[in-house]
Amino acid sequence: MKSLGIRNVKLGPETMGRVFQIGSLKEILAICEEVEQTQLVIDWSHMHARRKGRFRKIADFRDVVEEVERRLGTTAVRSMHCHFSKIEYTDKGEKRHHVLDEAKYGPDFEMLSEVMVEFKMQPVIVCETPLLDIDAIKMRDTYMKALERNRG
Repeated sequence: MKSLGIRNVKLGPETMGRVFQIGSLKEILAICEEVEQTQLVIDWSHMHARRKGRFRKIADFRDVVEEVERRLGTTAVRSMHCHFSKIEYTDKGEKRHHVLDEAKYGPDFEMLSEVMVEFKMQPVIVCETPLLDIDAIKMRDTYMKALERNRG
């Protein structure tokens, strides 16, 4: 891109949901550290599926954010690009995305919202559930409630 004069574009390597794919957090962080003009894309549901239910408590989300901050810096954390949905998985990883109201599946967006507020994140979050518009509004409202609890 540099040799072509492309300067205002970033490539976004994404964490992937199947164990046989390149795309663990460790691999994606290494790509971002080594390749110019990249921006980490965290898919929380993919990481949840890849590790068979990784995000069970707020500290699990916090650990990822702290690792990103340690390796890529505070700006990378605060302006993170990420994807979110509930997800079904097997031993091989990701199987199917689900809507936010399906309590049977994880991860829990409310926990992520708490960490986003704690780290003063202003991420771009792409809703990847089967009900994109409805669940995007629910995610916004959940985040706003977490923000209000923190201010109060």
